[in-house]
Amino acid sequence: MDWQRAFRTVIERVLDRGKDQEVEELIRFYGRDKVFEVLKEYPIYLMDHSLVKACALFKINKEDTVCYKRKVARGHGWY
Repeated sequence: MDWQRAFRTVIERVLDRGKDQEVEELIRFYGRDKVFEVLKEYPIYLMDHSLVKACALFKINKEDTVCYKRKVARGHGWY
């Protein structure tokens, strides 16, 4: 696996399913700015509780993420 080319997939999966230590390692490996950029700007999918946790970590509103906007636009609502 090319970890640099697959960065969006890796970041999405670790934010969605990783434990705190794994998220810390993700930030160490890719850098805080890159993880933040993927969270905020890319159309990734995170479970609701994972999105809330990631937004708290980066101190942003969930409404400012593409993930949240896509869920709402597709009629999935917010639970």
